[in-house]
Amino acid sequence: MWNAYRGTPDEEDAGSPEGAAREVLLTLNGEYGTFLPDASFLIEDGGRPVAAALVTIDRGLPLLAFLFTAQSHGGRGLGRTLVEAVMHALALQGHDTLTLAVTRRNHRARHLYKSLGFTEAPVPDST
Repeated sequence: MWNAYRGTPDEEDAGSPEGAAREVLLTLNGEYGTFLPDASFLIEDGGRPVAAALVTIDRGLPLLAFLFTAQSHGGRGLGRTLVEAVMHALALQGHDTLTLAVTRRNHRARHLYKSLGFTEAPVPDST
């Protein structure tokens, strides 16, 4: 996660290698909803993780809590492969919706999600 986020608009989400590890552990331990291991995936290269999709159930809906690809493996379609695997696994479990959040500055991720058919929901007014 740290390798994937370092130098990107989402770097502050991870903060440091320790912060990235903490975010992964928080996700696995239910901080962002109940973790769904059967809809979460990891891609390894030479025994090292290079991409992952972590999915939870948040407010009754599947949430793509984190999607990340190591920068050394970017541009190979791993993110697309992971999201498609997530959507397939969720469909087999009877889900027809997948939610996610992405920062406005993360143009690469926004392009990926749009190409996969995701639509942007209006952000609730905080007033």
